[in-house]
Formats: sequence, structure tokens, C-alpha cells
Amino acid sequence: PGVGNFYRTSGSSVNTRWLRYVYILKRILDMNLLKNGGVWVDIGCYYGGIQGLVRKYNPRSKLVLVDFHHQLCRSYIYLNELFPDAIHILPDEIDKYGDINNIPEGGIMYVPVSEYVKIKDQKADLVTNFFSLGEMRREFFSSYMDSRLFKESENIYLVNRVVSSPF
Repeated sequence: PGVGNFYRTSGSSVNTRWLRYVYILKRILDMNLLKNGGVWVDIGCYYGGIQGLVRKYNPRSKLVLVDFHHQLCRSYIYLNELFPDAIHILPDEIDKYGDINNIPEGGIMYVPVSEYVKIKDQKADLVTNFFSLGEMRREFFSSYMDSRLFKESENIYLVNRVVSSPF
């Protein structure tokens, strides 16, 4: 809804954002970046579109979404509609789990950027960012890139715009 440019194929409609999500999903699956039941931390989750796709193919994966509060609200609404039986861990419940690896299989944790410090020294199977690192001031970019989460997690998958760098 609201997208002027979309395409119809096989009775469905798609737009360029959705096609990008399908491409990223295919790369994650083909490169085996996230095992089913693994922990995936996505910095800058937007509304949860790519997370919903990946979870469909890896239903036991544990998702950790990091973004601004308003984006996490969008993600929660979207992903709760798709996966109402999943355990949705809201910001005020993060401390109950301590280690992100303790999230129940199929669980989804919503982490505001202001709470990133609670997970930055942990490890995950996959850490991703699909554009927002290039939009950050140097100090925030460095706080992500210098964290143990980025340095020691099993896989990191970053997508940047053609010309992108921290301010």
C-alpha cells in the first residue's frame, strides 16, 4: 500500500524493497550464514520485513532486532501478526535473558539502540546491517564496529549503498 512502483508476477505484487529482501534472504540461505536455531542480530531492522522472511525458512532461529523505539514498534506489530505464537521479548524484558543465546527457539527480542550496551559483549551466529551503518555519526558507527558482537560473532553480513560512509 502506498508504493507507486510495483510489479505483478504470478498473481502477486512485489516492489523493489521486497525484491531486495528476497535477494538478501537467498544470500543468507545459500551461504548458510544462519543455522536453524541460531542467533541473528540485525542492527537497523526497519519494520521487520527481512526478519519475517528469514524466520519463515529458519523457524527456530532467534532474532534480535536493534533499532529506534518507533521502528521496533513497527517490527513488533508486523512480526507479531506473522508469528503470534512466537515469544516476543520487549525492551523491558531484555534483562530476564542475560545472554541472547538464552532466547527460546523462535523467539524475537526487540532491543532499542539505547539498550545495545546490554548485548554488545555477546556473540551471535549472524550479525547484519543493511544500510544504516552508513547513516550514523562516526561515534555510533565505531561503537557497533568495536563491540565484541561485531568482532567475534560467527558471521557478519553488511550491505552498503554505492557511496556510503559514516559522517
